[in-house]
Amino acid sequence: MADYSVTSESENLRLQMRRMMDGLHVAMPAKVLAFQPGPPVRVTVQPTTQMKITLGEEVSYRSLPQLSGVPVVLPFAQTAGFLLTVPIQSGDTGLLVIPDRGLDNFLQAGDVAAPPFYGDPTLIQPRGHSLTDAIFIPGLSSDAAQIADYSTEAIELRDRERKSYISLGPDGITMTDGTAVMKMSGGKLETTAPSGIAMQTDAQCTVRSQNMDLSGEGNTFSGDCRSTNGTFTDKDGVVLGTHTHEGVQTGDGTTGGPVK
Repeated sequence: MADYSVTSESENLRLQMRRMMDGLHVAMPAKVLAFQPGPPVRVTVQPTTQMKITLGEEVSYRSLPQLSGVPVVLPFAQTAGFLLTVPIQSGDTGLLVIPDRGLDNFLQAGDVAAPPFYGDPTLIQPRGHSLTDAIFIPGLSSDAAQIADYSTEAIELRDRERKSYISLGPDGITMTDGTAVMKMSGGKLETTAPSGIAMQTDAQCTVRSQNMDLSGEGNTFSGDCRSTNGTFTDKDGVVLGTHTHEGVQTGDGTTGGPVK
C-alpha cells in the first residue's frame, strides 16, 4: 500500500511552485475609490480579490492594500491626436493588470528602455509583477451591472439606459437624446426635434435645393424679406399682395412707388 503521509521530492517541488505562482500578481478586478483627471490621469483603487493567510491550521482572508496613482488605460491614438475619455467615478469597477516589469521608465519617457532597478543590478532582479506598477482598465463589471439593450450590429456611444446614444452601423448613423433624433442614411439626413430647432450664425448661411418644401402654420422669415403664412413683406414694410400705389390714373402710364 502506498504511503501518502510522505510527499515525494517531485510533489514537494510542485507544491513550492504552486505557492510561488499563487503569490504572482498578473490581473485582478478592482473598485475605484478616487479619480484624478490629471494630467496625468490616475485612479486610487481597492483590489476586490482578497489575500489568503494561513497561520497553522487557521485560514483567513484579508483585503489587499489600496493602490494610489494608478495609470488609466483609455483609447488614445497619440500621433493622430484622437482619444475617448469617460467620466470615471468612485464606485466604478475595472481590471488591474500588473506588468512583467516596473513602469517607471515608460511612464517618464514612453519609449524603449531597460527596466528600472532599485539597487545593484548585479545583485538583484528588476521589479516585476508588483502591485506598485498596476494599470487600470475601466469597464470590467459584475453581472448585476451589465449592459442592457446591447446593439449587435452597430458601434455605439451611449448611456446605460440607451436613452441618449450615437449609433454607427452599416445602415447609417443615428443620434438621439431620447427626444430629438437625427438620422443619416443613404445620403439622406432626417431630423426630428419636438421641442424646436435653433440655428444661429454671424456669417453667411446658404441652403441650396432643387425642390425645397417649407410647410406649416405660423412660419416666418425675417431679414430683408419676410414671409408669414404666405404673405411677403419687404424690408421697407411693403406687403406684396395688398400694397397700394400713389398717383394712379387709368391709362398707359406707370404707377408710382408703393405706399410704405
